[in-house]
Amino acid sequence: MNNLTQRKQEQSLILLVDDLPTNLHVLVSALKMDFRLKTATSGASALKLLENKLELPKLVILDVKMPGMSGIEVLSRMRNDPMLCDIPVILVSADTSEKNELDGLNLGADDYLVKPISANTLIVRVQKLIQRRHALIASNDWNRSVLDRSFNGFLLLDVQGNFLEVNETYCQMTGYTSKEIMSLHVSDVFSGYLIDEDTINFQRIIKKGDDRFESRHSRKDGSTFQVEVNIQYRNVGGGCFVVFIQDITDRKNYEAELKSRSQQLQSVFDLSPDGLVLTDENGRVVLVNPALCSMTGLKADEWLLNDSSVIWQKLAHLTAVPEQILPGTEQNFRLELERPRKRVLTCQILNVTDNIANGSGNDAKEDAGTIHLIYLRDITRDDEVDQMKSEFITTAAHELRTPLTSVLGYSELLMKDMIPQALREGAFELVIGKTKLLINIINEM
Repeated sequence: MNNLTQRKQEQSLILLVDDLPTNLHVLVSALKMDFRLKTATSGASALKLLENKLELPKLVILDVKMPGMSGIEVLSRMRNDPMLCDIPVILVSADTSEKNELDGLNLGADDYLVKPISANTLIVRVQKLIQRRHALIASNDWNRSVLDRSFNGFLLLDVQGNFLEVNETYCQMTGYTSKEIMSLHVSDVFSGYLIDEDTINFQRIIKKGDDRFESRHSRKDGSTFQVEVNIQYRNVGGGCFVVFIQDITDRKNYEAELKSRSQQLQSVFDLSPDGLVLTDENGRVVLVNPALCSMTGLKADEWLLNDSSVIWQKLAHLTAVPEQILPGTEQNFRLELERPRKRVLTCQILNVTDNIANGSGNDAKEDAGTIHLIYLRDITRDDEVDQMKSEFITTAAHELRTPLTSVLGYSELLMKDMIPQALREGAFELVIGKTKLLINIINEM
């Protein structure tokens, strides 16, 4: 390959479109030294050349007025084709009317030149547009590298739901190659919000401009995973959707496990025979269980969202001696309720979290920022049992002490030989009788 051929291949390709060969000759003469050129003499033939996506031009110079398909129509079709919409276009016309210029610029033309065209002006305009195009490509390449390194999947979809672009992260998520994904439709991988009974719900997103939602995605192996979708509509190139996909499977599994544990704890809380009150870091009651309501005769909504001081006020109102409750002075104490019926309770205050204020070194009240669990246990029956035990022991001690006194006394007299021989047999019988009595008492206990 000689140097001239190599230099030509390195030059940017420009497509020149004009129905008049003389006009094409003028353009070719001005640009042939610095650029590779292709020519077309109609709008249809220009679009045919643009179908070759392997060699797209860096710029198109397009005559406005041509028989059949005008330059304006060619420009419109280019801007509605995602593969062609970014190619810079210079419109050329002998018409000096402002309307044609505005029509072209409104459709996305990058420049507008009026015939006859100065060669120097044309070269300068072309070079600036191609330089801008190279800068844009470099920027896109950098953005592409950033997207490929992103932890989130990236998609570009057209308004029909066809894939235009994906990043490597998305390929890894789904198990597809980039080439395989490009042959799919969005309905092949999405389910839920976007696809509803095989109907694409893109219209609601177009109206809103963007949206965020959760959905399920299908992998190549047929399995599915949960994702969070951030989607934005862009009104360029006929419209497209920029989509970022975050795999939230681990988060959802954690949330499900947390919910399950919360339900288990709630069940324990609800089924506990002991009264339980939970306060938040602001000291407000956020949770009470049925046992507490049964103990106090108060409904749950009479407790909830009240300040913790109200807890002690309500409990004090149920006691015979309100001053027995001095909240904050003890962590464990005893309550004797008179209402709704007589009960004896033990109260324990537990710090569920560490004291936030003290941890930060702030001079704040001791319970600021602390979540408390107040534990109330009904020990009425335990007290009754303890009383019965005490009474039983007292009675048993009395019943045992009487015969033991006789056994001990006569045994000492017999040992010291202080009882006359005639009375010794009676003394032994008395000791044996009292011993049998003790055995009977013990057997009956």
